[in-house]
Amino acid sequence: MNQSPLISVIIPIYKVENYLQPCVDSVLAQTYQNLEVILVDDGSPDNCGKLCDAYAEKDKRIVVIHKPNGGLSDARNAGLDVCKGELIAFVDSDDLVHHQFIELLYNGLTKNNADMAFCGVSKFYDDDNVDDKITNSSANVNMVLFDQTQMFDELLFERRSVYEHIVSWNKLYTKKIWDVLRFPKGRIHEDEFVIHHILDLCEKITYIDSALYFYRQRKDSIMFVKRTAKQLLDKYYAFEDRKAYFRKKGIKHTALNEKQKFALWDSFFIIADSPLKDVENFGNIIKDDLSAKTKVKLLLKRYTPGFFHFILKVGEGHSKNTVN
Repeated sequence: MNQSPLISVIIPIYKVENYLQPCVDSVLAQTYQNLEVILVDDGSPDNCGKLCDAYAEKDKRIVVIHKPNGGLSDARNAGLDVCKGELIAFVDSDDLVHHQFIELLYNGLTKNNADMAFCGVSKFYDDDNVDDKITNSSANVNMVLFDQTQMFDELLFERRSVYEHIVSWNKLYTKKIWDVLRFPKGRIHEDEFVIHHILDLCEKITYIDSALYFYRQRKDSIMFVKRTAKQLLDKYYAFEDRKAYFRKKGIKHTALNEKQKFALWDSFFIIADSPLKDVENFGNIIKDDLSAKTKVKLLLKRYTPGFFHFILKVGEGHSKNTVN
């Protein structure tokens, strides 16, 4: 790599007129300046396209793509198709990044000769003031180095926040990863579909133990609206893809831990009421993977929710009073 390689930051944009400016400003204010900032206007019906063009006129580092709406995966892929950086990052257009986000990830990646670096995530709401957090110095940060096997364990057993492991936007990647990968078009849980394939291309991964990415909690976002059968099925298919990957690689892990199995099987009651044609096998496949204890918990939650939550509270109280 060059002393200061070009880093491409891809920002997919759709209906975020009220959030776009603070997001892009936080990227342009990075202490690491050798950036290519790719704004992908994914057929946004508001003024996002005009805002993108105005930014391009002010800063030569910005590249604008206008395209018909194709969804988040398609927008990210469009950015990947044109990016020129030796390293690549993604930022969602309603989020914010610390002013050392790129610099610290880059340092962590190069110091350890890693293939990918990722950082902590801090959630915030529209009425939160995070300006001070974005500009605070984070010079003293801890780095944790993982090999591929350790990272798979972290992912499978959720030893850290699930957002930090799976999402695409708190990470810095070497370009070789995206030379052979793209996001699955039309899927909602696109990050779930690609994370195991990303790790397959990484020998070493650096974790920066500091919240450098600020994840906006919007009530109208896809993660906050009522779950749909499509969303739940995509999550299930992502796990099935992961299971097939593990089987192919001979990795002795199931694709789901017990907590994830519980959540997916619980979701089946929503999916089963939908008119989608591909729900028939969902329940049979998932329930075969469940332990007897988890099946009992699911039945209790489904048919006696009051008793289920009472049992949970009793269990939590017992755990707190237990001395190891």
